[in-house]
Amino acid sequence: MTDTFPPSDRDVARIRAAVPADAGRLHLLTLPFMRAGFLRHRHPTVFGERVADFLVAEHDERLVACAGVQQLADQSTAAVLYSFCVDETYQRRGIGAQLMADSVQHARAGGARRLYTATIRRDGWFERFAFRRVERADAPASWAARLSPSRSSLLYVRDLA
Repeated sequence: MTDTFPPSDRDVARIRAAVPADAGRLHLLTLPFMRAGFLRHRHPTVFGERVADFLVAEHDERLVACAGVQQLADQSTAAVLYSFCVDETYQRRGIGAQLMADSVQHARAGGARRLYTATIRRDGWFERFAFRRVERADAPASWAARLSPSRSSLLYVRDLA
């Protein structure tokens, strides 16, 4: 059974858990963001391997947004938000906010008390959703070690407890 999360009042998109059949579409959705440097490059097979991490926003049977939420194996109370993106033609319609709320709910349901993310964005977008900046030394070491210093990412955390 696929978990389905309720749509927002705007009813722009339906948020649901990704299924294996979404793997190729996840790659295609994230590809422009990877090419532009907003997302880390991931091989298409990674989406198949990690499809269970993803929530997707669907509008008229089209994937228009996605977010991966990965529980950290070595820190049972921490999760990472990654590959968060909204198709450019669907931005500024509340889908990102809807997806963020469901991603936070998903992380909490998995037992996380903190949700971490990394971004090259410098516009304060994550602060709008109660994330605060942290230094690399204050992030889970297993996750921080996988981040490329050359991307100059800002690290954020949101307390969920």
